[in-house]
Amino acid sequence: IAPTKNIVAHYELDGSLADSSGRYQQGRTINGDPAFVAGIVSRMVSLDGQTELSFGNVGKFETQQPFTFAVWMRPGLGKIGNYAFQKIADETSHRGFELIFE
Repeated sequence: IAPTKNIVAHYELDGSLADSSGRYQQGRTINGDPAFVAGIVSRMVSLDGQTELSFGNVGKFETQQPFTFAVWMRPGLGKIGNYAFQKIADETSHRGFELIFE
């Protein structure tokens, strides 16, 4: 069993956007419609490249604060340059972090 003491949030995305860490930082849909479909282990969220989800302030870390982000994903054959996720505080300076498939 993995330690959970320092987990900020945990999203199984197997039928909902609920935070299973016990900290109640639920996700929400901003645009589109996430589909929950059969996955390799259980259910998974399937996004169409237009759907946008928000997880609020989760991932808002200080500059010197280390963090780990883990994800199990299978990128589809959508548009090149699609963001898998991002947390940008300032659009002009691009301060934050993001994962994009090119």
